This record gives sequence, structure tokens and C-alpha cells, in this order.
Amino acid sequence: MNNRVLTAHNVAVGKNSKQTDTANGRAAAFGNDGNMSTCTETTSSDASWEVDLGGVFQIESVIVRGDGTYCLVLKFAF
Repeated sequence: MNNRVLTAHNVAVGKNSKQTDTANGRAAAFGNDGNMSTCTETTSSDASWEVDLGGVFQIESVIVRGDGTYCLVLKFAF
């Protein structure tokens, strides 16, 4: 049996990220810089954003936040 205690942390912070396009200088890296006051922005209505975690991790939840004007706050639990 595995008795390790795991501490939750954001494994995406500072990792390589990309998006389909960029608007207003808000590049993909702003989406996972760990700063809650920055965000990404695209010009496409069907844009995508992704982050390469650089390894295999057991993910318990994913939270996607928006600025409240144009974006939704999405929360996924696994």
C-alpha cells in the first residue's frame, strides 16, 4: 500500500504553452504564469490553448478561469 502524502500544486506553472493566435499581446504563457491578474487572449472564436506539462502526472482537477467579461470559469474534477 502507498502511504505517501501528496501536496497539491499547479504543475502547469511556467511550462511551455501555445495558443492558436494572440490578441493584444496576451500570449499563451500568460495562461500558466501563476499570476491570477494575467490572462491570454485570442482573436479567434474557436481558439485553442494548450500546455505541455513535460511529464506524466496524476491530475485531480483542472481549473480554467476567465476575466468574467468574455470567459467562463470551468472546473473539472477527475
